[in-house]
Amino acid sequence: MTGLQFKEALVGESRVKNEWKPLHRMALVSAPWPLFNRPSIQLGTLKAYLTSRFPGSDEEDVHETLHALDFAEIYRPLKAVRFWLGLESPVYRSFRSSGIRAVMNHPHYGSLFPQGLLREMRLMIQGYRGDLKVQRKLWRPVVERLKSWERAYEDMRTSSGGSPALSYRDGRDFLLIHQRRPHLASVHHRLTGSSREIYLFCRSHRSLRDVVRRFPNLSEDKVQPFLNGMVEKKLMFREDDRFLSLAVALRTCPTRC
Repeated sequence: MTGLQFKEALVGESRVKNEWKPLHRMALVSAPWPLFNRPSIQLGTLKAYLTSRFPGSDEEDVHETLHALDFAEIYRPLKAVRFWLGLESPVYRSFRSSGIRAVMNHPHYGSLFPQGLLREMRLMIQGYRGDLKVQRKLWRPVVERLKSWERAYEDMRTSSGGSPALSYRDGRDFLLIHQRRPHLASVHHRLTGSSREIYLFCRSHRSLRDVVRRFPNLSEDKVQPFLNGMVEKKLMFREDDRFLSLAVALRTCPTRC
């Protein structure tokens, strides 16, 4: 299970392979994230959240989350939120499969209701007993990365006058990509011909098969190295066999991005 899911617009959890898994990378309602059609998080005014400390998550989840954040540093930083257990949520209904030993009303409700009455009620926010201390320690690197991401992003915004950190201009038969990088010099990339067409085609996430089907004159042996190169330069994001172009068209960007 990867740290960031990209297809479900849910807060805190996602359905994958008929199992409910944590939506670690981002829990965002009403706006997309890389691999959810367009990388437009920096174009909107909504805030996005990264849910951490999901019960039952492990080192692999954290590692994949950190890997995904390497590609996210050009976008508006996510706000870290801790996992909270909602009444009758999928995790609540099968809490033992997530390593939770017991569930109960959240202890903070004790300041609002008498204990006798509280025991007879089931309230929206639930408390639980499980691997809370383990998850707090496990997700500490992610929390620290979010803090450094926010500092680096503000530095880039200040130096660029608010322009996108990764943007492109389309010249119809060529594509100019301007890439600002935290603490490094900016880089310009020029794509022409099929390279330009493939990059624009991948503004919505595409599989390798999708690309080869769209460009039948190009073999998989030619397409794969190009896509891998784009990922290596952080101009595209890859998860499994799907690719997404990350640059934003300047003409669609408001004054403040």
